[in-house]
Amino acid sequence: MVPPPPPAKPAAAPPAVPPATAIAATPAVPAAALTGSAGPEPSRPWSKPAGYAALGAGAIAAGVGVFLGSAGRSDINKAESSYRANGNAYFPDDLDTLASGNSKAKSANVLFIASGVLFAAGALLTLAF
Repeated sequence: MVPPPPPAKPAAAPPAVPPATAIAATPAVPAAALTGSAGPEPSRPWSKPAGYAALGAGAIAAGVGVFLGSAGRSDINKAESSYRANGNAYFPDDLDTLASGNSKAKSANVLFIASGVLFAAGALLTLAF
């Protein structure tokens, strides 16, 4: 059998300090600790790249909207000029061109709205956060 270890020696007590010097020896508490503020807020590194991506997507949507809008307007103008040249009557090909032009114009309008939303979201993420 192994004999038990000898009892540990009690730690030496720190020297007694008079109360007046004990208060003076305590370090000053920073004001930030009293107010609960831990300093500057951490940055949000995801918001700027996401904002730039939204701005880029908005620019692409606007560009595609301009392209579709001009193509749609061209199709509508072609169908209308054919209508006037045919004695105020549409031929089946003219109706297809007119429907295509209207479809492109509606798609362009949707893309313009989407680009506005993306521009607003991109500006908010880039500048506000």
